[in-house]
Amino acid sequence: IFIARSQFPKTAEDEFYWLQHCHPYRGEGGEILAQVALAIAMTENVRELRNAQNLLRIVNELPMIVWAMTVDGTCTLSAGKSLEQLGFEPGELIGRNMFEVYADNAASLAEFQRVLAGESFTTQQTLQGATWSTSYRFSTNGTGEVTGLFAISEDISERTRNEQRILDQLALIQSQKQAIDRLVSP
Repeated sequence: IFIARSQFPKTAEDEFYWLQHCHPYRGEGGEILAQVALAIAMTENVRELRNAQNLLRIVNELPMIVWAMTVDGTCTLSAGKSLEQLGFEPGELIGRNMFEVYADNAASLAEFQRVLAGESFTTQQTLQGATWSTSYRFSTNGTGEVTGLFAISEDISERTRNEQRILDQLALIQSQKQAIDRLVSP
């Protein structure tokens, strides 16, 4: 069994891929009388694989984390540049049990259980000194049974600090306005 690239594409850009299995049909003396072969066109599968690889390369350059796990906790996707902030490389968590990875983080474990119970939501959590916003979505099979979850996590520390700065400035302005109003009022 092997995958072969077609030698006769229709255009210079086209490539055709085939999964082929060949078996000789031999006579009584061992001579080859015929060949039985099966070939399955794999071109679309190869294109889909290339598209998925390109998408994964792009996601690994984004300042976020895209990840997924099954109901038993097995990580099936771990991508994104922000993984570095948590001490991981893209793909490093695949195959590991996320319940074990986050065993000492009760908030994360509770979030996992909520989404695996069929609830999609977005939450914020401080982890390793950064504020993270995570959007959780559950995944299902064809019968609607929850099979796992997927999530996108983003470090929103800078945004949170900026929002707090604005709130502090608004509070200061409000207190100054009240002080001015007291001075102006008889």
